[in-house]
Amino acid sequence: MYSPTQIGRVKSSWIGGVQLCLVFSAGVFTGRLFDRGYFRHMMIAGTCLHAFSYFMLSLSKENKWYQVFLSHGVGSGLASGIAYIPCLCVVSRHFKRHRALAMGIVAAGTASGATVHPILLNHLFHTKIGFHNGVRISAGINSVCFILANLMMRTNQVSKPSTTSNVPLMKLFRDPAYGLMVVSAMLSNFGMFFPQFFIQLNAVLHGIDRNTAFYYLSVMNASSVLGRTLVPLMCPKIGVINVNIVFAFVMSINVLCLWAVSTEIGYILFSMSFGFVSGANVALVPPMIASLAKSVEEIGVRMGIAFASSGIVALFATPIAGALLTVNYNWGRPVLFAGICLMSSAALVVIARYFVVRRTGSQRV
Repeated sequence: MYSPTQIGRVKSSWIGGVQLCLVFSAGVFTGRLFDRGYFRHMMIAGTCLHAFSYFMLSLSKENKWYQVFLSHGVGSGLASGIAYIPCLCVVSRHFKRHRALAMGIVAAGTASGATVHPILLNHLFHTKIGFHNGVRISAGINSVCFILANLMMRTNQVSKPSTTSNVPLMKLFRDPAYGLMVVSAMLSNFGMFFPQFFIQLNAVLHGIDRNTAFYYLSVMNASSVLGRTLVPLMCPKIGVINVNIVFAFVMSINVLCLWAVSTEIGYILFSMSFGFVSGANVALVPPMIASLAKSVEEIGVRMGIAFASSGIVALFATPIAGALLTVNYNWGRPVLFAGICLMSSAALVVIARYFVVRRTGSQRV
């Protein structure tokens, strides 16, 4: 990608912010469409739009910010958003007892790609292949992955979609546990994205070599794979909500540790630990939301609304953290803000658990 100095730091941050927002916010539509039986249609549309957007990005000109914004921010973000919720929902339909593990394995695919892809692109961009051909290679790899996903995924949905997908939004939020978990997910995004976006800058400003700092995000994503696959193994015996509460509180404490990190080994340990606990959180939230659905035909709309709400937060989370950081790089304020948001998120899940336990009569929720 073009460096921030080429297209402006503020403008470049909006590209990633809008992309992330669209990935989640598209769920407000894709969740309902999934429940109505349009899974295959959305997967094909997402595949085609993603390939088109990446090939358009490869044609973008230097210092033409709007071309990168439209192709990578809007196009790629919307394409990923069209496919993201349906991919999670289709897995949740096939599993119940081991739903958290199945969805965690799916989520681990995202972290695996986020580990390898930046390293691959960094090497492609800094060789004679260059930016444009490097993006085309990336587009080809992503297109193959999308095509394989289309061929392998099947939904067990009945031929006639249920009218449950037409449930009014206000009726969903009359369920106190669901409303609390949606707000919890929003607060979690305020805190969880801060280390992912700022750990490299934090390391460089503490004297860590720039080339070394580049790999901290990959270390975080690699550890996230373990968190997304190992932690859900506890859920069948303990309960997905119970497990999430523990790791949500651990994550809130973990992010505060960034305040004290200043050495190379410290950044590696922080990247590994935060990657693991944040990966667990990412893996557990979707099955936790799905567990509140009264029927499988309601999973799509519940997850779609929850992720759409989080998408709005994703758009503003990084700018707010940057504003708290200020030009003087006062790390205490954004770190404390992230910690408070994550702690509040965990507390809301505790309250939501009370309502779920009262409704189900079981402590293993």
